[in-house]
Amino acid sequence: MAATGISLAALFAAALPAVAQADPSNQPGWSATVQELTTGINLGYELGIDPLNRRLYAADAQGASYSRQFLPDGNGGFTDTYLTTTVQANTGKVVQLDLDTKAFLKNYSYTGLKGSDGTTVGGQYTLPTTHPTTGNGATTGIATASTQLTANNPYGVAVDSGTVNADTGLPDPTIVTVQTRTSSVAIYKSSATSPTDADVITAATSGLTRARTPVVDSVHHKAYVAGYNATTGVVVVFNTLTKAVEATIPVPGVDGLAIDTNTNTLYAGTYQAPGGNQVNVIDLSKVVTSDPLNKSVNTQAVVATITGVGSDSRPGYDEADKKLYVANSQSRSISVIDLDPAHTATYRTVIKTIAATGSPNSITVDPQRHLAYSADLGSKILSVIDTKTDTWVQGIPTTGNALDVDVDPTTGTAYVSSMTTGTTTGVGQLQAVNVSRPVDPAELPKGDKGDPGAAGATGAAGAD
Repeated sequence: MAATGISLAALFAAALPAVAQADPSNQPGWSATVQELTTGINLGYELGIDPLNRRLYAADAQGASYSRQFLPDGNGGFTDTYLTTTVQANTGKVVQLDLDTKAFLKNYSYTGLKGSDGTTVGGQYTLPTTHPTTGNGATTGIATASTQLTANNPYGVAVDSGTVNADTGLPDPTIVTVQTRTSSVAIYKSSATSPTDADVITAATSGLTRARTPVVDSVHHKAYVAGYNATTGVVVVFNTLTKAVEATIPVPGVDGLAIDTNTNTLYAGTYQAPGGNQVNVIDLSKVVTSDPLNKSVNTQAVVATITGVGSDSRPGYDEADKKLYVANSQSRSISVIDLDPAHTATYRTVIKTIAATGSPNSITVDPQRHLAYSADLGSKILSVIDTKTDTWVQGIPTTGNALDVDVDPTTGTAYVSSMTTGTTTGVGQLQAVNVSRPVDPAELPKGDKGDPGAAGATGAAGAD
């Protein structure tokens, strides 16, 4: 999940604990409605929700792919004459939808951006000009190539809801995307037609490698981006107003991020970290910004580590109950961490581990309705967890490999994206889900006893 980091109140492998097995069937009384949205997305990746301005942003990471067919020579071989076909066009973009109507609003195209070489628009690729004798296309006569690894296409997306347009003074949210394959970051206003090369902060500028999901703090106008490396991983801090790199925080093996803007704390999950499976606690008030690319000045900002989680951890924060839900993708589990400092015996410890239906790739929490949602990649399931009891209660089938999930705090609608390549219509790459929990009799309104009524023709008056 690409979280906005907005407080709802403010703005409207270490030894694991025993795993509670997920019931493969839905629990009694739970139900859901699912709507498939037409988005034009071909390769769905991450989502970002702007609850203030009522917008949803979804990334399409699809690059271009090509095929070159060398013509037969009549003797069982191939000539150097060929036909080139575009198998899949580059459709890299961010799609904007209306949260209230779920209608498509606009595309922000990334196809005009220069690729990882800094020169080739749309990303570079190489196809042989003569029939290859070895390797790609040697035996079949068909050579293939793709820009998937070189195009500046968006994978992660988040939104700073609190920015304004410099000319009009009106709200103009800032979109932040991470182009994972090129490790670049794009920062631009929602009023823009599309991002430009001037909006892109390259890996050479930020120092990022294998950039991951962005998390945005709309209160302080910061974006946090994880740069994965097992031994030299970092979190890079960007200013969403100026697009400048402000600081670098050392977090070896950093993977997913979650933020608590009330306490100005960042939680960083890890994968293959030197210290084992853990969540790092970062006190953002301790971050030094005087030397933005020097990570050594910010070792003191990592104030604690929480062990006992699984491998490949991606956290989601529950501000209502002060808990962290950690999707452990490789361990196929979800860890629940107590973050309430009033609970001295369990503070910053894993209090429960829930088995997942597949590999939980992303997790988000709806604190108002006490629900957590996990996008389970392998099982093509959106798992629902009741955060009142921390139990798995429902599995909702997705149209493809569920990759990311985010929730609209106003309506409680969860949006789940699938990464399976679809058709150009994009139907089913994004689903809107509304979950209903069982009615608790204890929460029903108490009715009065009513008017006992007067005596009838054949009976006595009713009793009080």
